[in-house]
Amino acid sequence: MLRRNGVLQEFWAVTWTAADAEALQTQLGEASGQTSWELLAILVCLCVWGRSHRGQGLAILGDNLASLEAALHLKGRNALSKISRELAWRRARDGWRYVVGHLPAERNVIADALSRLAAPGHAAKPLPAELGGAKRLDPPEIDSLWTL
Repeated sequence: MLRRNGVLQEFWAVTWTAADAEALQTQLGEASGQTSWELLAILVCLCVWGRSHRGQGLAILGDNLASLEAALHLKGRNALSKISRELAWRRARDGWRYVVGHLPAERNVIADALSRLAAPGHAAKPLPAELGGAKRLDPPEIDSLWTL
């Protein structure tokens, strides 16, 4: 989500596939792969908004401390290392400047609702009212993220 002056401007929603899960060495719905999904979301966000905010700096907020640490220090193991290498390369190439900050889960309600748009059954949540005026963007194709 892109927020300016406290107002949500744009957001994107993507449905991860089994092929995406395989690339991250996890399975859909498994908590053990959550950090990889969260770090991949950071990469997608930077790919969507990073170039248009080059030199300005971005604040990345999230509730997954491990993914925030990986984005900050650009390292990790297994799938995290693949995403971290891509982040590091693109950060250097595109001049991304960002800081990370922890947003406790109980305050991360909009992102939580977005993450459950495609959830089955009772876990699905309606689109938050705060996103009513925001523009929905199509995320880049996941395959296009990997340049290394």
